Amino acid sequence: MFGVAKMRSIRGWVAVRAVFSAADACCTSKLALPSCCTSSHVSRLVSFLSTSARSYTSSRRVDMGRVELILGPMFSGKSSELLRRLQRYEAVGAKSVLFNHVRDEERLELLADREFAQDESVVSTHDGHTRSAYSVATLKPFYDSSSANTKEIWEFVKARIAEANVIAIDEGQFFPDIREAVMAFAEQQHKHVIVAGLDGTFKREKFGSLLDVVPIADSVDVLHSLCMRCKDGTPARFSSRKAKSEELIQIGGRDKYEALCRYHFLRACTEEAK
Repeated sequence: MFGVAKMRSIRGWVAVRAVFSAADACCTSKLALPSCCTSSHVSRLVSFLSTSARSYTSSRRVDMGRVELILGPMFSGKSSELLRRLQRYEAVGAKSVLFNHVRDEERLELLADREFAQDESVVSTHDGHTRSAYSVATLKPFYDSSSANTKEIWEFVKARIAEANVIAIDEGQFFPDIREAVMAFAEQQHKHVIVAGLDGTFKREKFGSLLDVVPIADSVDVLHSLCMRCKDGTPARFSSRKAKSEELIQIGGRDKYEALCRYHFLRACTEEAK
């Protein structure tokens, strides 16, 4: 998919050139023309095609980026799907940059000092797959030239982004500037952007700004898990927290959360209220 628009433009231009070159040959070499077609007709045709060709090349669509959004509850395979798509694009020669979110500011400074040692910063999935990533608290330094952050490591990552065809962002719900970042990557830097994240909290409320990406996405895929209480393959659309807590962000896996169908989610809410 990379450079497809450019290839189409080249093919279109070649076709136009071939047609009016043939017509021009009729005029210059005085080839036999049909009785209904005079040299004047051919000259006008050449003039028309030349003008059309110039108009065609001047109005060619600039290659733009693309945005893919992957949403779903916990344990629905969002990170796995993001990594799968990333691997597919890389298999055909695409270069990529992968981001995930870091909430611990001390760890962020440690990673920055070590120039984001990629063995310490990874995207991990619930099925055990891992992938090197850049852990950041904000994406602003990589799309906003006026950003006050001047860490040398940011410049290193910017250089990687400049070379990349694809930018992947995991845990998109944690980035407050996710909409602005995605728009800048796709529409200003012309990158293919893949974003994955939770679309709802354990209270079934909007999680961060991730849903603001929906109106600007080329594709939106909503995944589901399987209900951990039904245990019969019933689709689970909701993330439920096992322990009572009003804290919005609480890091954990199956020890703290479960994916539930609507029936069991409402039942869990009733149990928690007792």
